[in-house]
Amino acid sequence: MLRLLSFFALLLSACQSPSASQQSEPPISAYIQQLRADIKAAGGAYNQRLACYVDLTRPDTQYRFFLLDLQQERVVHQGLALNGLTDKLGNVRYSNELNSNCSSRGLARIGEKYHGRFGRAFRLDGLEASTRNLRKRAVVLHSWSGVDAWPTEQHPIQSEGCPALNPLVLDSVATVIESSAKPLLIRLN
Repeated sequence: MLRLLSFFALLLSACQSPSASQQSEPPISAYIQQLRADIKAAGGAYNQRLACYVDLTRPDTQYRFFLLDLQQERVVHQGLALNGLTDKLGNVRYSNELNSNCSSRGLARIGEKYHGRFGRAFRLDGLEASTRNLRKRAVVLHSWSGVDAWPTEQHPIQSEGCPALNPLVLDSVATVIESSAKPLLIRLN
């Protein structure tokens, strides 16, 4: 009987969402290493100190967007981020094809600010083959009020491929982007 109860307890725990204490910490040092390599390969055209990383391999209920200070090796801002379409198991699907409504994976430059249907937004210009169609696909960094500001147990909706953020998070990040003398890079993963 005790074995049967232990089995059911294990089964129930596997079906529940992880609590905040069970959520894994993002590998910030790996993000920073990747972004430093991206900036070095891109030359001096981009901000050498600050860059963004979007990790869609993390659960959508956890922080997935990170504005990082590469010199001080710290997170400046973080937030939940939407992804595009997923498969039947909930895994993010990646594509760079027009009208795919999928997320893209690769390096991009955060471009000019504009005011769109969700308010303030920034165009994204792909810098690799896997992101070359971001602008044509209208995949942008924008806010949406349906994105929670903090980790949650509720799964958000999917975007049409945009890494959408909570408005408070985008406002904080926008201040940094707009005050930067050089464009910031963003790594979409």
